[in-house]
Amino acid sequence: MPDMSLSETELDLVVCLFRKRIIGKSHRRVDSIAGLCHVRTKKGLKKRLKRLVIAGLLNEWHGPAYSLTHEGVRVALDRLGI
Repeated sequence: MPDMSLSETELDLVVCLFRKRIIGKSHRRVDSIAGLCHVRTKKGLKKRLKRLVIAGLLNEWHGPAYSLTHEGVRVALDRLGI
């Protein structure tokens, strides 16, 4: 289970990545994630993504690029009520 100290913004980011199907080997770079998820302020986005990696919800790829893990998918499904 993820660290419960994650913010609403971070959890909303997980849901957005799920909706955009950025899962497993389908990864995206930080700028692409900001555009896809309509992140208004990019400041701090990398830090939020790193926190999600530490919590085990995201994988980090070279670049840096990110995608959801199995645990991240479960959290997104819980947040969506599916």
